[in-house]
Amino acid sequence: MILLIGFKKPVVLVGPVLPEPIETSNTEENWSKWLEKFQEKTVILCAFGRECNLKKDQFQELVLGLELTGYPFFATLKPPTEAETIEEALPESFKERTQGKGIVHSGWAEQQLMLSHPSVGCFVTHCGGNWLSEAMIKECQLVLVPNFGDQFINSSLFGGDLKVGVEKG
Repeated sequence: MILLIGFKKPVVLVGPVLPEPIETSNTEENWSKWLEKFQEKTVILCAFGRECNLKKDQFQELVLGLELTGYPFFATLKPPTEAETIEEALPESFKERTQGKGIVHSGWAEQQLMLSHPSVGCFVTHCGGNWLSEAMIKECQLVLVPNFGDQFINSSLFGGDLKVGVEKG
């Protein structure tokens, strides 16, 4: 315990509060069966949250980049601003080329459960604080793609100062 001089109040420093690991999924869709098809640490998980609004060209560049890695991937994203659905925003023939190896999903997926799956080895994230905390305790490789606000600070901290991720400018 320390004394906060300006306010003459005791302060207890506790650090970040990390989430408790979850063991099971209570979601309608359980993606673990899909993830089990792949070797350990080979799947790229990409999630940008509900607040991230990509333009259609950014969205397409992101999913094409995931495809070009050659690794299996699972991306949970909102439809871009110029599209009503994920399907209409995907590049031409994308679903056919990535069938069985890549999923772009617009619904909710239990990120913490997916991050803890042995096949997931890389996490592409928008750098939200909670998301980064979850990824850090799961020991995934991080690709940091900030979109707005404090995400740029988080990306700089985790990619630059802590050197636990790669920043995408």
